[in-house]
Amino acid sequence: VKRINVAQEKKMAGFFWGSLIGYIVVLLMFSAGMYPAIDMTAGEKERRTLEIFLSTPAGRNEIVLGKILATTSAVFVTALLSISSLLVSFRYSDFGQSSRRMKETMGRIPLDAQTLALVILALAPLAIMAASLMIAIALLAKSFKEAQSYLTPLVLAVVFPLVVGMLPGIQLTPLLALAPLFNVCQLIKEIFTGEFSWVAFGVTMLANLVYAGVAFLAATRVFKDERVLFRT
Repeated sequence: VKRINVAQEKKMAGFFWGSLIGYIVVLLMFSAGMYPAIDMTAGEKERRTLEIFLSTPAGRNEIVLGKILATTSAVFVTALLSISSLLVSFRYSDFGQSSRRMKETMGRIPLDAQTLALVILALAPLAIMAASLMIAIALLAKSFKEAQSYLTPLVLAVVFPLVVGMLPGIQLTPLLALAPLFNVCQLIKEIFTGEFSWVAFGVTMLANLVYAGVAFLAATRVFKDERVLFRT
């Protein structure tokens, strides 16, 4: 019996790295945005600095927009740094024979300029959605610890759709592209393998933009509720 691998090396490496990056990067995006969102909501309630913002000429929409943009920046920068660190670590590092053997098994990261641009574009609406959702949830808390207890289950719940997106044999159809989180993870995997559909890409982007808009409206509505804003 002789084992013959009929799969293309580029597709094998793309499947592995696409699944890994899609899972790790999205999970880190939620983890990194958790604490800025808490600090700018429940943290300001504890420090009694929220009233200072409300006394300024800026409107409620402008204030919550600034908080969401700040959290989005932290989330998006985390995604860029995560991808860059994985790229540098596995492409240019050399830790001996075991490292070279691992690189041969995993293959080289198929990350050219076009692939990187598509991945970053796919992650942009997700960053806005994650930031808006965490701001809306953290506003409901009256203390830093309470906000942590609210957002920790959200970060843990993110794991399930990401794990499903790592499974082999699944193709991103326009219907599956409507599933949040899963659609991004699956899209990144197909981008790395070079087998993604522009229709599924467009549906994924549109769906995530809609989810981001709904999350932003939810955060704005919560921020305008006096009973939630001054809950102590």
